[in-house]
Amino acid sequence: EVDYIDYTWSSFSLLEDDKTAANINYINTVNQSIQDNYRGVLSAKIGFEFGYQAIRFRGGYRFRTSPYTTELDGLTDQRHDISLGLGVRWKHYAADLAVVHSIDDFENVPFYVDPPIQTLNNRSGTLFMLSISAYIFRSDDQ
Repeated sequence: EVDYIDYTWSSFSLLEDDKTAANINYINTVNQSIQDNYRGVLSAKIGFEFGYQAIRFRGGYRFRTSPYTTELDGLTDQRHDISLGLGVRWKHYAADLAVVHSIDDFENVPFYVDPPIQTLNNRSGTLFMLSISAYIFRSDDQ
């Protein structure tokens, strides 16, 4: 699966009662900052599932490009997610255990701050998720 999100289409607006000259100028500055500093992001995912009787094995990988137009030295602003899962399905119940390991090398730049603040991060983390399901409306012949 591949998708594309264009962050340059993002914008802020004001409620009618808040439209003063100063607020309109500020919102225009913020929206121009979005146009200047953000771009579209490509996200690509691939995965597999293998089933044997009541057991399911899953794995996947996701890659996401940077949303920023400029890059800082030593940072790619790319994200990688690697996932594995194991599930068991019975007639009326199911259990699933998944683990996702994420590697993210990113910068954080607020939309508009004077002077600009940049936060550099190199982060990775692992999530474990357990799901238990009950099919209470499932008929016995399924």
